[in-house]
Amino acid sequence: MLKKKIVLGIILVLMLLVGNLNSQSKIGVGIVLGSVNGFSGKIWLNNRTAIDGAVSWHLWEHNVFYIHSDFLWHDSQLIKFRKGKMPFYYGIGGRLVLFENRHLSHDWRGEHYEESAILGLRLPLGIEYLSKNRRWEIFIELALLMDLAPGIDTGLDAGIGGRYYFGR
Repeated sequence: MLKKKIVLGIILVLMLLVGNLNSQSKIGVGIVLGSVNGFSGKIWLNNRTAIDGAVSWHLWEHNVFYIHSDFLWHDSQLIKFRKGKMPFYYGIGGRLVLFENRHLSHDWRGEHYEESAILGLRLPLGIEYLSKNRRWEIFIELALLMDLAPGIDTGLDAGIGGRYYFGR
C-alpha cells in the first residue's frame, strides 16, 4: 500500500511542477545529502523566486518516503562575485513523511505493519553558488521544521547538494 502512495505522490508532484512551467523557467535537477538523502529539483520562476523540492525513500528499514517543496526568495546583493552568483535564500514550504512501523504482537497475529505519516511546515534558509552560465549550482541549507500532524513537534533539517540546469 505504501509503495502505491509513493508512486502517486511522485506523479502528483511532477504534474504540479510541469503544469506551472513557462518558456522562461529554468529547471534544475540533482541530489541532496544530509538529513534527507535523495533527489533535488528547482524551478526558477524569475530572477528572485523559485520553487524547490526533494524526494527521498528507503525501503530497507521502515519503508520511508519523504517529500518536501518550498517557495524561495533569493537575494544576490549580499555577496558579490565576478564569476557566477552567490545568493542567500529563504522561504516557506511543507513536507510529508510516510513510513511503516513493524510491530511484534504478543498474540496470534505475530508481526504486523502500521502506516504512519507526518505532515509539517518548513522554513528553509540557505546559500548557493550559481555558475556564471547558470548551468549548475551547489547549495547548503538549514530548514526549521514544525510538524503539525499527527502531533505538534519541531526540528531541524540540514543538507548540501548540487543541481544541473536545463532550459534557457
